[in-house]
Amino acid sequence: MFYEIVAVARDWSILILALPALVLLALQVFILWHVTRAVRSFSPRVRPALRTASSAVARAADAVEQTRTKVERPVLRARAMPAQIRGFTRALFSPRHRR
Repeated sequence: MFYEIVAVARDWSILILALPALVLLALQVFILWHVTRAVRSFSPRVRPALRTASSAVARAADAVEQTRTKVERPVLRARAMPAQIRGFTRALFSPRHRR
């Protein structure tokens, strides 16, 4: 008889301890459902603005890339010029390549 009472008390205590977790889980599902509905109804109104912003960002990125390329090429050529001249003079005046 004692073990039956302990078993029933154990079962009830498990249910009492699990009940807040189940309530919180139901609350999370409820909030997720409402957020999903709000995003779905909000998306068609925002999509054109997001496309416009995306194209503006792409144009700006393209402009930055073109400007960077225009600035970078002369600098790289100027930095490479002394090494090219050194290589040319070494090849021209090197004693091992004379015939």
